Amino acid sequence: MKKEALFWAGLSFGCIFGLYVAVSHRQSQESLFNKVNDKKLALEKEADLLKRDINFIVVNQKKIKFLSEKGWFFPKNRLIAGKVIENLQFLVDKVSYRFDPETVTTLKNRFSYKVTQVSFETESLLDTDLYTFIDQLVETFPGILIPRELTLARQQGGPNFMKGRLVFDWFSAGGKKDEK
Repeated sequence: MKKEALFWAGLSFGCIFGLYVAVSHRQSQESLFNKVNDKKLALEKEADLLKRDINFIVVNQKKIKFLSEKGWFFPKNRLIAGKVIENLQFLVDKVSYRFDPETVTTLKNRFSYKVTQVSFETESLLDTDLYTFIDQLVETFPGILIPRELTLARQQGGPNFMKGRLVFDWFSAGGKKDEK
């Protein structure tokens, strides 16, 4: 009878232990499956975003080429911009400029761009010299310049008859908005 009781006790322990191992294995497999499934869903979402980005690039290829040629995707550098201005200052008799602090704007929490206001004070003999300066500035400046103010005034006396005030918004890609 002792052997029979020992046999049943061993069999009961084996069944309970086997059941515990089976439940534990099921839980670990279910946990692993959920992790893999979550990762799969995240990768599918990322793949959808990449497909949308590729489609956007294909549709807007000409615009992207234009922005690339204008220096939109390069880091904004005031020293390079200053050299461009110095190379163009021969078109007018006097030019001074000022860069305001940049601001970063984010669209849809994915894309951001920088905006800096640039102000110019110029003097020249003719107004056509100022127009040529503006045209060359817009063409050669890194990034995109959007005119905000253009004021020309005729002065009496002196060698420089035209005085101009030019204000541009300088746009370029990149930047992260400060988190506060």
